[in-house]
Amino acid sequence: MVPRFIRTRKSRKAGESKEWNPATFYIVMFTLIGSQAIRLLTLKKGYAAYRRSADAKIELLKEVIERVQKGENVDVEKLLGTGDEGKELEWEHVLRQIEQEDAQWHSKQKAEKEKEKEQKQAMQELEKKESASVVPDTTSEKDATKKTQSTRKVNFF
Repeated sequence: MVPRFIRTRKSRKAGESKEWNPATFYIVMFTLIGSQAIRLLTLKKGYAAYRRSADAKIELLKEVIERVQKGENVDVEKLLGTGDEGKELEWEHVLRQIEQEDAQWHSKQKAEKEKEKEQKQAMQELEKKESASVVPDTTSEKDATKKTQSTRKVNFF
């Protein structure tokens, strides 16, 4: 007993390759695009959760600071969760993330400033080279008066 799909199978010749299915490209592309879309959604969701927790912590800190500045008798340790291991770890985690974001922002700003500085230096060097490469006209004044606007070469750069 051999299954039907094996019995009716046509064998290929040794030199022939299997024909390419035109739908394969689309299947692969949509799979890749779909997986990237899912990845982006999870990243977006994770970042939103991080922002919510960071904003909540910042608001709590603002409230505590305002109450202390007003002179109210506030138990800061209780409000901020000092002594509770879970809350202390949360605070430590949030502060670490804020510090990392700040460091990344500063490093990005520094890299942009350095890049702009390098571009300015390159432009200045290029201008110096161009000004040094301009050869003064050694023709006599008579020849200079004979040249008209249309026959003179104009250096744009």
